[in-house]
Amino acid sequence: MTRRFLFAAVCAAAMLTGCKPEVLPGTDGPDEVKIDDSVLKLESFSFLKSVNSSLKDDVTTVISQACVDDGAGIPYYVNPRALVASFDVFACESVSDVEVSAGVQGGETFKTLASGKTAADYMRPVTIRLSAVMDGKPIFRDYSFRFHNLNTGVPVLYLFTPDGSAIASKDVWTQDCTIYLDAVGKADFDGTAYEEDYYGEADQLKGRGNTTWGWNKKPYAVKLGEKAGWLGMPKHKRWALLANSIDKSLIRNRLAFEIGARCDGLEWTPRNRFVEVVMNGKHQGSYLLVEQIKTDKNRVPVPSGNDALDPAKGGGPSADPSQMGFLMEIDRYWGNMQFEASSFWWPSKRYSGSGTTTNYNADMVSWASWQSYRTNYYDGRLKFNFGLKDPDDEALFSTSSSQFMYIRDYVLETEKSVLQSPHDLSRLDVDSFIDYWLVFELTMNQEPNNPGSCYMYKKPAYDGGKLFAGPIWDFDYGTFNVDFTDSGHYPNKSNNFLNLNTLWYVGLFENASFRNAVKARWSALKPNLDMDEFIEQNRAYIKKTAQLNISLWPDMNDSGDPNGERFMSTDEAISRVKSNLNRRISDLDRLISQMP
Repeated sequence: MTRRFLFAAVCAAAMLTGCKPEVLPGTDGPDEVKIDDSVLKLESFSFLKSVNSSLKDDVTTVISQACVDDGAGIPYYVNPRALVASFDVFACESVSDVEVSAGVQGGETFKTLASGKTAADYMRPVTIRLSAVMDGKPIFRDYSFRFHNLNTGVPVLYLFTPDGSAIASKDVWTQDCTIYLDAVGKADFDGTAYEEDYYGEADQLKGRGNTTWGWNKKPYAVKLGEKAGWLGMPKHKRWALLANSIDKSLIRNRLAFEIGARCDGLEWTPRNRFVEVVMNGKHQGSYLLVEQIKTDKNRVPVPSGNDALDPAKGGGPSADPSQMGFLMEIDRYWGNMQFEASSFWWPSKRYSGSGTTTNYNADMVSWASWQSYRTNYYDGRLKFNFGLKDPDDEALFSTSSSQFMYIRDYVLETEKSVLQSPHDLSRLDVDSFIDYWLVFELTMNQEPNNPGSCYMYKKPAYDGGKLFAGPIWDFDYGTFNVDFTDSGHYPNKSNNFLNLNTLWYVGLFENASFRNAVKARWSALKPNLDMDEFIEQNRAYIKKTAQLNISLWPDMNDSGDPNGERFMSTDEAISRVKSNLNRRISDLDRLISQMP
């Protein structure tokens, strides 16, 4: 009785003081009902560990006007799609039939809740609705609520396959996946706020990577049903999720991409953001969300060869290849059907199939054989191969098509002119080839020696028609290491160039004008390569996500220890990366100055 009398007294007080009541969302017309806190309100809303076994502590909220705020939420993962809320509702005496429900914000479906009993889905922002009857008329009141689950300060990316099964293939897309990116209220390492979430139910997922796909923490590829701009990056359908499974520091790829972005001779370097990944309700840890390498006005800046060959877009088999754009990947896996089934590839003529040097190739740069490494190209297998990424297999008509033969012959002719004296540079965008090489030397990435994940692209004739190096990719394995190597192939990096003989650089560095351009470019870039602040900002930013990641993946034994960090903490690994980079800058300053 006391509570009912209190309700009545409050209602009377509101009328006597002339307090202006709230106009409820969803009520309109001449008979609209106006109410305020004195009539109907949500007094408390919480998630108690006594009825939610996955919670470590109770999650309480502060209710202000039409908002329910859980503050920092929880810094760990629970399944947000089956949480039980406990709540209290205040209603004055003239209000009856009070009901509480919850539904996705902007949606029309609501689920009725019983306090402390009903599980509901709080993954996405929800509307908590109080419905009731007052003076014979229906009323309702809405509150907005966002559950801050897994709140490490990093956005959370939820991935769901249609039947909850694991992504088992890196060749076949899993269709009709649901993806939710929880980003609003979070920011990047530099404080740049994320202003949009994402939700889609017609997206696709598959595995990605060659070596990395075989490890326990899986990398993924994402194809959205419609273009979307995730986390402030330009709109696109295609994205990559890098697992960083062998990188205890978690920052190798991000740091390399930042170095690439500062080397503006590279026209585009993939933008990237840290995210937490949850796959089918299971937390997978820290990932780097990266723009996938694709031709696009906001990515690799050449027109898509696929479009030029698409009849629906005015193209077709007769498209003039000289007026097309081409994107190529140089990788040892081309031609190995176990890893890459495409037929649209060709071997470099730097070595013949038996590993014999051709008559226009030198094994190593003549002036630096004592301070550089040999490549892995000459082991008797076809390992230095070019493959087409755009146009792709579906767009190309056959390996005898004029477009395929054009780019294959153009690349091989360019290769010959670069490798043979006088080492002609006229077909190349020299700035891009210099900056590409500098990024790999700075990061101590010897991957071009294999080669793997190396890219070039050719612009159409109307845009100069030159070959460009880039974009850069794949910096988690064996990088930012001065003294450590798990293979024995690259000791004593301080006194050596790692990539002097890789790709076409064995010819480029025989050209005095190229060497002089490298020296000038290094002098210009070096003042902008102090990465200490960037590293420290990211160290602080990923502190919480790194702790969770290492608890999920405490040992990297399944992937070996190519970075020499297996028994280090993330903090120790970051400090080592920072120290090694600064040492490498000093080493390169000396090595480049000694070039003839």
